[in-house]
Amino acid sequence: MGAARDAAVTPDPPPVGDLSKAQYDGWACCWCGSSLLSVKAVPAGVSRGSSGVHVLDIEVWACPGCAVAPQCRTEEGSPAARAGRIRGT
Repeated sequence: MGAARDAAVTPDPPPVGDLSKAQYDGWACCWCGSSLLSVKAVPAGVSRGSSGVHVLDIEVWACPGCAVAPQCRTEEGSPAARAGRIRGT
């Protein structure tokens, strides 16, 4: 039941095509784009994508702020929002 509850509360990470190189490589938060080099990263799930028949799915990481406070994911000032990867709710 815990896994089903978490899946219902936590949205899926952005698709692979929406990730920056740093986000794809695990150096930046998949939600806000902040650096994860000096903070303890939290698993954020699997970002899904494909290129033809090639599956590009990758495990992505989040900063502690986005893992605890989902509003960070939709802040208009975040790097991902400025790049058009996050739309406010």
